[in-house]
Amino acid sequence: MTARLIDAATRLKVIARHGVGVDSVDLKAVERRGIVLTITRDANTVAVAEFTMAMARDFCRSAQDMRSGEWSPGNYLGFQLEGRQLGVVGFGHASLARISSSLAVCGMTSTLPARRRISIPLG
Repeated sequence: MTARLIDAATRLKVIARHGVGVDSVDLKAVERRGIVLTITRDANTVAVAEFTMAMARDFCRSAQDMRSGEWSPGNYLGFQLEGRQLGVVGFGHASLARISSSLAVCGMTSTLPARRRISIPLG
């Protein structure tokens, strides 16, 4: 939601976002107008964590095969995760709550970049 759209909705009091991201909402306009912004924080936490785990596994294998020139869908039979480390970039609630703990169960470690504080007006 752009500032122009938010300002045009003169009776707007609440923005309820289905999902966890607020990058599509002009936060300065929301704060300036005193509008309550809510998200569905846990709406897709499990799905994001599971997808990230699956992508990490498949990405490692496919990248290695592509480099060696031997990429083939039939080559993906799995590998052991224990003892491996995954760097998580672009982390939010899903990364902190699910991905890192899921990796630990598999015997993996994860590295998260230093988190910077941001102010998001939530209702």
